[in-house]
Amino acid sequence: MTLETAFMLPVQDAQHSFRRLLKAMSEPGVIVALHQLKRGW
Repeated sequence: MTLETAFMLPVQDAQHSFRRLLKAMSEPGVIVALHQLKRGW
């Protein structure tokens, strides 16, 4: 078993994902898209 990073650009992609999740949680009913991860969820 190997440990791999989920994001290509870890800092930028994590910040973008966090902001998108905050938007989705603060505005119920809004659908947001996240970047595709290398290996999925």
